[in-house]
Amino acid sequence: MLIIITLSLPAVVWSQNNPASDSELNSDQKAVMAVIIELFEGYRSGDSARVSALFTKNAQMQRITLHNGETTVTPSKSVQDWLNYIGSGLEQKHDEPIWNYTVNIDKGLASVWTAYAFYLDGTFHHCGVDAFLLVNMHDVWKIFHIVDTSRKEDCEVPDAIHQKSSRE
Repeated sequence: MLIIITLSLPAVVWSQNNPASDSELNSDQKAVMAVIIELFEGYRSGDSARVSALFTKNAQMQRITLHNGETTVTPSKSVQDWLNYIGSGLEQKHDEPIWNYTVNIDKGLASVWTAYAFYLDGTFHHCGVDAFLLVNMHDVWKIFHIVDTSRKEDCEVPDAIHQKSSRE
């Protein structure tokens, strides 16, 4: 039994880190998730050109924060500022594995809601939820809005993800 579990672990980690291959998604949902996976792969590799290609011209980023019991929506870095940061030569490895995602599509609009954990050089930093809005333009899915939450407590990161991200 231990051998079966040990041999299955890489498959579990792979499927959790590669939602674009999830057998429960239809082909349109897989195409949307391929964009999200490409975003995180480009970010992890520090390739701002790769990440930039995934956004519409006027894409926006925001963060939901809770401070003193009050929820606010605040602008994050602009997409261009984030791309400049990525392209500046990241001094630390940035890894943001995702899991527990849902993909919804209606015509040319898609949304992805996913839990994430963020690691710097293999050290857990924070967790939260990412919500992406994408538009299908000329048969290509592009991100036009990202909003996220961020916290350091109450993070339920799956063990397989934590183990993989902690050692990379």
